[in-house]
Amino acid sequence: MEGTLRRVDLIGANGVGKSTLYSHLVEDRHGRRPRWLTMREAKTKLVTRRLFAKLSPKNLAKAVTGHLPLVGNIFVDSYCRREAERAFATESLGYQQFFERCLSQFHNQKPGRASSCLSLVWLFSRLAEIALLEDLDETVLFDESLSHKVVTLLADSKMLEEGRPIDPYLEAMPPPVAAIHLRASEELIMRRLTERNRRRGGPIARHITLDRRGLRRSTRRTRKISELLAKSLQSRGGEVINLDANEPPEFNVELVQRFLARL
Repeated sequence: MEGTLRRVDLIGANGVGKSTLYSHLVEDRHGRRPRWLTMREAKTKLVTRRLFAKLSPKNLAKAVTGHLPLVGNIFVDSYCRREAERAFATESLGYQQFFERCLSQFHNQKPGRASSCLSLVWLFSRLAEIALLEDLDETVLFDESLSHKVVTLLADSKMLEEGRPIDPYLEAMPPPVAAIHLRASEELIMRRLTERNRRRGGPIARHITLDRRGLRRSTRRTRKISELLAKSLQSRGGEVINLDANEPPEFNVELVQRFLARL
């Protein structure tokens, strides 16, 4: 691989305000010092560069007119499948060990949970994106954390309650160079989730089967995971900035821009 992808993950409990913060960061383009890319920008740069690398009239037309193998923020299936297979075949990236560990842990869980199956699909699709973007020598801010999803999917509740290290779930995966950790109290997150559900006219898909008690358990779990993940990433040499979700997004955006400038 020619590139040296510098992945920055945004972590925090479900409902803490990660999407809001990410949206404000994307809008604050003048604050990018030095330059970093969103997922969409990184993917566009990658596929455009590869099209120009093969100087055929067809590829040039696609690059110039913007007809790229992207639908929204997602690689089209044919492109992703072809390029991901090439990337995963690169032994130096060490993805095979990660695949085997995830599948082994998932196999040991209780069957029949649709949410777990969907999470596993998301997990591997996000890993495919990371593998493809390894070609870029860029800092890329990911709106969702692969690390957080791995631990959410695979870690058992007893381990989280006891606060045991989560490193065994992370050591086989490609780590981010840094993480932005958005923190809030359990009560604040519950209030935000309740308000979001009211505005939407109902809960999001992964919360649709939860009553308020179940929603609180889910909030407590994802909040604990984000705390353990931040500590684990720091212990492995990663840079982590902790942000207070009580602060206005504009305030946290300035802190994040300064943080990214130091990487």
